[in-house]
Amino acid sequence: MRVTLPEGEDPVVFTTRKIGSPKLVASRDQAFKTAYLNDSTLTPREREMIRMRAVYQASCSLCATTRAARDIAGYSDEAIPEELYENVLAWRTWPGYTDRERLVIEFCERYMLDYQGMCVDEDLWERLQAHFSETEIGDLCHLAGIWDASTKQFHLLVGMDDACEVPRDRVVASNSARP
Repeated sequence: MRVTLPEGEDPVVFTTRKIGSPKLVASRDQAFKTAYLNDSTLTPREREMIRMRAVYQASCSLCATTRAARDIAGYSDEAIPEELYENVLAWRTWPGYTDRERLVIEFCERYMLDYQGMCVDEDLWERLQAHFSETEIGDLCHLAGIWDASTKQFHLLVGMDDACEVPRDRVVASNSARP
């Protein structure tokens, strides 16, 4: 750990939602609440797939077992099938995703790993504009940014070797299969 973890505190919650000056902590806390409970027209399934792709990149077992529709009151009236969570890293080939869901997972993955390449990928932007409104594309950027920033903050403050464990081979396999 790079910071002192108070006794009884969960390292994920502490490092992403409690450490820092009061106004910035309050801002992060509001960002988390807004990431889950918002007025985006992205479906709850789409928003969860963004979060889950970031979770696998972060290798966080606590976050990997969180299910927003189950665990967060008001997130969704519909359950999100477990298969969607289980196949996030197989988004290119798993037949259970819609075209939009595939794009949100691809977007989040590339946002975290190669946002500069996204800037010049005209094919990506044509596909995004064919499936999403400009407002939804803005929401994709915002949500991917929240999850990317929180996972990086967690690793920086906890340390890579002390972070929660999601099997790294799943993350590495996904990264090496990039288009």
